[in-house]
Parts: sequence; structure tokens; C-alpha cells
Amino acid sequence: MVRINVEVEEDTREDWKKHKDNTNKYATVSQLVRTAVENQIEYDREYGEPFNEVTAGSAGNTDEAIDELKEDLNETLISLKSDINQLQVQMEGTDDDTLLSNLMSEFHDILPRIPASDFDPQQHSNAHIDEIIAEARKSGDLTTDTRDIDARKALEQLSETVPTVESVRIEGERYYFEK
Repeated sequence: MVRINVEVEEDTREDWKKHKDNTNKYATVSQLVRTAVENQIEYDREYGEPFNEVTAGSAGNTDEAIDELKEDLNETLISLKSDINQLQVQMEGTDDDTLLSNLMSEFHDILPRIPASDFDPQQHSNAHIDEIIAEARKSGDLTTDTRDIDARKALEQLSETVPTVESVRIEGERYYFEK
């Protein structure tokens, strides 16, 4: 076994000792330090970067760090939701090529025409997938027995097969339009 000595300020050592005493998880300060180092190494290996410390001494940064973490988590959840929806469309949507072809044709006729460089989801809410499907139902282009999942699959295939049809995902929401 090798011994490693570490020099720290006295108040740092006292903080570590208090933590050891208050948690009752560590028999010694050395055990606490070994555990912390092992956890850091594991974190670095898993995430490929050092852990960004958030301490009581940086209270101004704590709220910022928490807000940033919330934003990252929200973006991840939105992305996961969208991915799950796409998988659901692929798994549960119809395989009836005739139905999909007819739906694709109907949707192609009603897609909003928007130059790709001008697309803004706030200004072009009519390009949102739910709005397109609702418009198709309202105009009678979709029958009442047409499932939304089949309509979604048709729109996705339309964007994959027709070069002028654009599919855009913004904050987990899907938009379709003709460029």
C-alpha cells in the first residue's frame, strides 16, 4: 500500500471532519477522501469531463447551475418524447401502402408553402403536425376512421420521399411544410 499526503487549509480539514462525523458513513477522513477520489474518477470516466463543483461558497452560481441542469434535462426529455413518438409511428402505424400513398397525396396538397429560411414556429403554427392533421380532418381530406398515427406516418414518409417537403423538430414538436 502507498501513502499519499495532501496539504489542505485547516478549515477545509475541519469541514471534511464535520462531514465525516455528521454522515456516519465514513470511519475516517481518509476513507471520505478515498471515496471522493474514487467517485470523481468514475464520474470522469463515465462523462469524459470533470465534475463541476457547486458549493455553498458559490451560492450565486448554484442557482445558475441548477437552472442550466433543469434546461438540459428538459431538452433531453423533449428529445426522448419526440423519439418515442417517432418509434410509435414506425411500430404502430399502418403498413398499408395504398392508404399511406393516399394520405401522403392529401397532405402534400394542404401543406403550407414556406421558404425554409423564413420558417418560424411562432409565425407558422399551421405547419405544426397537429394543426396539419386537424386541417385535413376539417376539410374532409381525412376520414373519421383514419388514425392520427397513420397520418403522422404518412407525413413522415412524405418528408422522406419528397425533397421539397421539410420536416423540422423544434423543442420536441414536429413541423412540416413545403419549401
